[in-house]
Amino acid sequence: MTQHRRLGHLQNLPTWAALLAVIAGVLFFCAHSSEREIATRTIALGLTASALAFPLAALTAWAIRETNLLGRWLLRACICLAVVPVYLNVGYQDAALGKLGWLTSSSNQVLTPLFSGWPAAAWAHATSLMPQFTLLILFSLGSKRTYEEQGLMEASAWQVFLNITLRRLLPLALLSLMWGIVVCSREIAVTDLYQIGTMAEQLYLGYALNQPGGMAGNWTADQLAQTGNIGWAICLSLFFALASVATLAVGLFNQQIYENKELTLAIPQRPPNDSNGSRMAIATAACMLLLLIAIPTFNVVYRVGLAVETTAEGPALAWHWSNALSSVIRTAPDHSNAFYWSSIIAMISSTVVLLSAFGACWQSRDSVFYAIVTLLIWVALCGVSGPRIGITISEWFAASRLPLAHWLYDQTVIPSALANAFFIWPVAVIGMWAAVARIPQHQIDHARTEKIGKLRRGVEFGILQNARALLGLWILLWAISFGELSATQMVLPPGIETVPQVTLGKLHAGVDETTSALTILTTGLIVAIALLGWIIAGITSSPAHSMQPPNRLNR
Repeated sequence: MTQHRRLGHLQNLPTWAALLAVIAGVLFFCAHSSEREIATRTIALGLTASALAFPLAALTAWAIRETNLLGRWLLRACICLAVVPVYLNVGYQDAALGKLGWLTSSSNQVLTPLFSGWPAAAWAHATSLMPQFTLLILFSLGSKRTYEEQGLMEASAWQVFLNITLRRLLPLALLSLMWGIVVCSREIAVTDLYQIGTMAEQLYLGYALNQPGGMAGNWTADQLAQTGNIGWAICLSLFFALASVATLAVGLFNQQIYENKELTLAIPQRPPNDSNGSRMAIATAACMLLLLIAIPTFNVVYRVGLAVETTAEGPALAWHWSNALSSVIRTAPDHSNAFYWSSIIAMISSTVVLLSAFGACWQSRDSVFYAIVTLLIWVALCGVSGPRIGITISEWFAASRLPLAHWLYDQTVIPSALANAFFIWPVAVIGMWAAVARIPQHQIDHARTEKIGKLRRGVEFGILQNARALLGLWILLWAISFGELSATQMVLPPGIETVPQVTLGKLHAGVDETTSALTILTTGLIVAIALLGWIIAGITSSPAHSMQPPNRLNR
């Protein structure tokens, strides 16, 4: 058995995860009670969002598998929404229920949100996680339904669901729960808008208050006091807790990768004259499309076209297409610099991430040492929040005695691109490992017997054979990098602003027509880029066209 095959199981990861959890628990109880409250709130937000997202994701995946036309539209919606940053979900939500939202305005309470606080934050994260969980379920279950079909020959559909389908979903539920905790713990956009004092948010708030012109906003005195009262014990406790969760998550993900050799989506290929699915599946798919696409789109489109008009009875809100079009057309040139700098940062960071992730994953195929190093880096970055990454990079450049470092920090976006790269690296490694792990091992073994060097094997089988997939992944990483906020926010040089930074600032004031137009433009750009990357990567729903590289040695 080769080293590559042994790495496919990673049997010791649960033990290491348990050890990290024990260390986290010891440090947690060594911390002050107020600090423990921050850590508990951080984990609880991830648990709540994941618990809301996974059942909806499982229903969505089932509707995609059981329907034909609607299932494909629902799949495309999940592909698009999986890369949309979470703060844009807040914009779609608050366009109706937040400050200045159209529903809020209709109740004559313009500055009093109808939906805010913890429930709003959990739902915003849940709607962001749901399409990611759906794609994870579809990829992991594969395109075969042999177990369910055999079970239906001897038992009822309900028994098959309880005894077969549910058991197959449990590991995915655990994986989704863990990944949701990691994602929510590293983000600051939602917690900053809804004033949820997680660890990442307290770090960011403390940094922001120390900047020239920093403002406290509507935070309470206790929350402001906690920004300067975060000890090393609770920081390490949360780091080890997230590292433990990430360790278990990577083990479960790797197991799913090796159980499904083909990167295909679990969508049935029905003949044209076949039924489009059961009535329940069709109704579920329609409801999910309504929840994911129709309602959010209506909220932001309706809000962008609202304007105050003078009538005989006084000022009143009215909606017109001309208002909507003028707002969108006016917003694009007004924020052209933000789009430009976000694109530059995304291009640099996605290139750095792609090259480093490919090198790490390729070396990890055949080397236990590199696999362990890559795993440690992945787990460590999962345990570090975006503000901590940004603050660390900012402090390093500020403390450096090299004139070049100061010039880079003050005059370029290189530090911002590095912070962005560190933040999205765990996501890139997941996608890269899914592609690299599927390269047939017999190709590598054959190349060794032919005395082909390691560098040439990497170029031939790793890059050339997967050129299309790597290009698609780079484009997807560009889309993700474009919307990154948590790490980049604190490392931007003076005079440079990005789309996430501008959007977050406007969301604090409420969703007006300018914020709605900016949300529409940003979403359209990210979705278009992500779809292009998805198509180029060649990930399809047909097993015959799965993302499997050709065998160059056997041609």
